[in-house]
Amino acid sequence: MNKLPKIWLGLWICLVTGLTLTLVFRPLDIQSNLLAALPGGQSSPLQHRVVGQLLNSSTNRFNILFGAGDLSAAITAGNYFAGQLPAYAVDFELTGADSRILTLLAQHNYLWLAGETKAQILHGDFAGIAAQAYTLLLSPVRAGLLPFSQDPFMLMPRFLLEIVPGHSGFTLDRGVLSARQDDLNYAYLTVRLPDNVPLDAVFQAAAAVQKARDAALSVFPEVRINISGVPLHTVYAARQSIREINIILTISTLLIILLSGIVFRSLTGLLAAVLNIGSSILVALLATNFVFGQIHILTLTFGATLLGLAVDYHIHYFVALKTSGKGEDIIRKIGRSCTLCLGTTLGGFAVLFLSDIALVRAMAFFALCGLCHAYFIIMGIYPLLFKPAQPRPQSPIAVWDAWLVGRITAFFSRHAYLKIAVLLGLAAGGIAKSNYSDEIKNIYSAPADLLKAEALFAKISGYASAPLYILVAGEDAEDAAQKEEAVCIILEQNKVPYQAITQLVPSRKQQAANWQLNSVLLKNTLPLLSAYVGLDRAGQAEISRKLNAQEKQYIQLADLAAIPAFAALADFQITDREKVYRLILQTRPQKINLPEDLNAAYLDPLADASLALRQARLKSTVALFMLLAGIFILVSLVLKSYKKGFWLTLPSLLALAICWGVLGFAGVKLSLFHILAMFLVICIGIDYAVFRLHSRGFTEGVPTAFLTTLASFALLAFTSFSITRAIGVTLAIGILASYLLSPLAARAADTEKPL
Repeated sequence: MNKLPKIWLGLWICLVTGLTLTLVFRPLDIQSNLLAALPGGQSSPLQHRVVGQLLNSSTNRFNILFGAGDLSAAITAGNYFAGQLPAYAVDFELTGADSRILTLLAQHNYLWLAGETKAQILHGDFAGIAAQAYTLLLSPVRAGLLPFSQDPFMLMPRFLLEIVPGHSGFTLDRGVLSARQDDLNYAYLTVRLPDNVPLDAVFQAAAAVQKARDAALSVFPEVRINISGVPLHTVYAARQSIREINIILTISTLLIILLSGIVFRSLTGLLAAVLNIGSSILVALLATNFVFGQIHILTLTFGATLLGLAVDYHIHYFVALKTSGKGEDIIRKIGRSCTLCLGTTLGGFAVLFLSDIALVRAMAFFALCGLCHAYFIIMGIYPLLFKPAQPRPQSPIAVWDAWLVGRITAFFSRHAYLKIAVLLGLAAGGIAKSNYSDEIKNIYSAPADLLKAEALFAKISGYASAPLYILVAGEDAEDAAQKEEAVCIILEQNKVPYQAITQLVPSRKQQAANWQLNSVLLKNTLPLLSAYVGLDRAGQAEISRKLNAQEKQYIQLADLAAIPAFAALADFQITDREKVYRLILQTRPQKINLPEDLNAAYLDPLADASLALRQARLKSTVALFMLLAGIFILVSLVLKSYKKGFWLTLPSLLALAICWGVLGFAGVKLSLFHILAMFLVICIGIDYAVFRLHSRGFTEGVPTAFLTTLASFALLAFTSFSITRAIGVTLAIGILASYLLSPLAARAADTEKPL
């Protein structure tokens, strides 16, 4: 046995073993958060990182509402639900149900003031404040808040009534964030996962939440439990993707087995196909996980179609094996063609590394690794495993292909340039009619039940489905807080609802001002308040003592963020090496003109992601034509003739134009992922053209490769995600056009100097 194949086999064993060992250092991590894979279209890297950090936190949270006619029943059901959650699976908190909230309010209650109260104090309307305090004292909202001796003017209920319902839809009642909607009282519970949690942990958490829901409903059948949140969409998308991957793999494999049986009529070819496909996808999976640290679920879906390309080299090898009686000639017969095809395909995928989108780069890397491995197997391992058999007659596929090639060749035998120009003209008409869509929201469509749950939560909470943020930069935390307060004043003047840290943790300057205003209030109204409710001298003395204390205990962000109900507040502040940034969330997406001296800028994550998709689409479109030019130059150099290079590249150009034109005439809104699929159209077109030129004597290779590739990619057109549907539809059209136009490559043939 030749030593070279043994070396190839040893290298392959080392490669697979080494990649498998990488799982020790980088366990397989499958992700499904698309926004995290997209860069900002307009935002700076820092702004994108800031919003990405906040989005990553919000995407790990289940929002659970317990609705009942009586709030006590809803709270009881929520506590029972929380008790059913396993501690090892998730961390949970019944939002607001924590005695530390009341303790914090009691310690710092004079540091908060509602905006209306501030105005009344400044205008000397002390009688109005006392009257409103008396009214609130008799209101049910008073329940669960501070004792009268600590908050005689009911300033805390007034503060919460102004801040919470006006900006989030919830109010603090009995220590729990609650709301009333459609004659039901809702208690709000949050199940929050750690940041960057692996997909399997999200699955476990979703299962635990569903199990707890079923247990709670069995005990409290009258309570309505509404569960929403990004993790549910993650689980749905992942399950759907895995289901579709399995279906695609199964059907494609069965079709490949069927075609292999028809063409090769042996079990050996089937086993070889399974070896080639399986090992190529495994190597690509391990390598991508090692280099990128994780694999997006869409990369797996796209990668499942890799078998359509990886099996092409296998098919050409076995067709050559079937039609040749000399094993040593096989590699020589297909080696240059396989190498040229691999080079052009790698060039196509390598261009995608110029993309700003990590997901696109990961897809390209996955394809590069899988195809290189398939080539490695064909050139190095197959000669060791498979020996040439007796030449066999051609299959019906070859007969059918010969008939079709004859018809197409006859069609282009006269006025070829005119007919090519007509094809390009018709395609140009469709391209001119093309519409484009780069909206990030069009990538994923949620099921109806999840949309209904999200709609109820949005209605109760007041959160907009498309979040809009304002990023405020300060020299330090105090400077950032003061600028944030200035922005909030502008929002309030324009009646724009929002959420910000300073609503609950004012700047030190504002806390001191609130303290002073409280002192003014008490000095002017203690006698009046006593007349309303009979506050004795001891109570008055205690209040005066606290307000006149020399040492003021300012509340810090860390104090409030330490309470689970308000832990998310910490995500709204990001400390950089030079500055401190605050994020304000607008619950209604309405942009307001902000003064430049506040160092505030709007951030729209969804619009930014859509803009990033558009920019990537435009760059990829330019790269398409760069790829075509590069292939033309490469083929011309290899064949030492630009005319031969033209005819060998022409099928790819025509297939691209026809594919684009058909999509345009059909009214399909093209996205980045249609353009990415066109890279594959070009690569497949050049593959078919090269093997048409090379396949004298064993013409079964191209039609068999066409049918197997079509079987793999066309199935993507029936998936539930717009990304994979776009790839599937584009490739189904492009592959068909590439195959039908591949006979044009025969014009590059040189009978005296075969390729």
